[in-house]
Amino acid sequence: MMGKRKPPPLPEGSKEKLYVALKRARTKGQHQKVLCLWMRAALDVTSDRIALALGMGDSGLRRIQARWLRLREALFKRTREVRGACFLLFCRPL
Repeated sequence: MMGKRKPPPLPEGSKEKLYVALKRARTKGQHQKVLCLWMRAALDVTSDRIALALGMGDSGLRRIQARWLRLREALFKRTREVRGACFLLFCRPL
């Protein structure tokens, strides 16, 4: 059985930013998204254990973590995106 590859570390200051975002979360989906990132940053828990604890799918959880590494706080901003690119004329908060 091959061991799992360790994910890249989250950037400095992520734990504090995620704690603030956790306090601002209003819906269950927002809370789960922030909590899965905070658990990785603060507790150094693996993604399969986080998914089990939160009742999420493992692949969805990894996708959220990868998007955090790429987008940082923009992950929590609500914009309308089309095919991954936000068009300036049609991009507005929901």
